Amino acid sequence: MPPLSMPPECTDNAVLVVSELVTNALRHAGGLTALRLASDRTTLEITVRDPSHAPPRERPPDLDGAGGGFGWQLVRFLSPTVAVTPSRHRGESVRTVLARCPASWRAGAAGQGGTERTWWRELH
Repeated sequence: MPPLSMPPECTDNAVLVVSELVTNALRHAGGLTALRLASDRTTLEITVRDPSHAPPRERPPDLDGAGGGFGWQLVRFLSPTVAVTPSRHRGESVRTVLARCPASWRAGAAGQGGTERTWWRELH
């Protein structure tokens, strides 16, 4: 099965969302307990699990220093679907779904079949 690829613009968005979710888990939620990436022909699903029970919250961006405040806003802007749910294990899971490519590009991929890949890493 050939690897699934994404246009550079979509890859950059996916890397940014993963980076922000992992950074937020480490900085604000007590650590990262799992990272899951799953994809099919049209979407990339990113799930980060952390030990916190407090949902992510938007903070005013710090425009003068390194105080942050941009991450959660970026995640919500880039991801049409964002869900925060309690985890069965402990803490919470933050799940986002990104388009693998703009809708206008998907028409050419319609006959490629439903290929799905999942990567899951428990971190203990």
